[in-house]
Amino acid sequence: MADLAVAKVVAPPPFPVAPLGDSDTLEVGDWIVAVGKHPSGTDNMDNTVARGVISRLNHHQGDPDQQLEKIRIDAVIDVDNAGGPLVNVAGRVVGINTLARSGEPTDHQGFAIPINTARAVAEELIRTELSHPTLGVRLWSLTPALAREFNQSPDNTGFQLPERHGVLILHVRPRGPAAQAELRAGDVVLTAAGNKLTSPGELFQAVESTGAGGRLQLGIWRQDREQQVTVVPEEMAEQMRRAMGDTVTPLPSPSLP
Repeated sequence: MADLAVAKVVAPPPFPVAPLGDSDTLEVGDWIVAVGKHPSGTDNMDNTVARGVISRLNHHQGDPDQQLEKIRIDAVIDVDNAGGPLVNVAGRVVGINTLARSGEPTDHQGFAIPINTARAVAEELIRTELSHPTLGVRLWSLTPALAREFNQSPDNTGFQLPERHGVLILHVRPRGPAAQAELRAGDVVLTAAGNKLTSPGELFQAVESTGAGGRLQLGIWRQDREQQVTVVPEEMAEQMRRAMGDTVTPLPSPSLP
């Protein structure tokens, strides 16, 4: 789920537009500028800019199950520039600035949605109904180095992780799709639909491609052996409705051409 919406502009063209870049080509250390607006008087808005560098890519902001993989920058994002463009040195938009989620540290850092993600989400919002299929899990990227450090820790009670790339399940939400598939905390997801995994984002993409109600084949590691598990993703609204006693109303589809 991304913190994005699509608005329809009703006005005669042409429109001033900002050229879009390719967020997949970004690297840590790249210079960026966060552009925004600050209210000045009743009807006026002043331009604002904050410059900095990219400090991290593929940052999971908030609950990992909400699929918010973002760009972290050392320019502060506040109400003035949230929603504005994140621009590279070539003047192309590479992200959309977004506020930090509640409880996250914000000193000397900000976040932005990669423009490639924003473009894909916008196209989906225009083309289809809103859909947020999830598994009901909290995840963590597992690397051979992290697994080795965990396995060799003097505090380890005997539980061993495979020293390979995968996605570690930290928590399984009761009555969610993962729980119904009998996945458990400590399982390591190695493949999804036959494709090897190295990050939670890759698993989220597989869940999105499968869709709510589809069947997703996962290859997992548990208790020193690999096995196959089939999980059926479920709409996030359905999980929330069940958890909150049927008080959540699904979001309507946007009325766009």
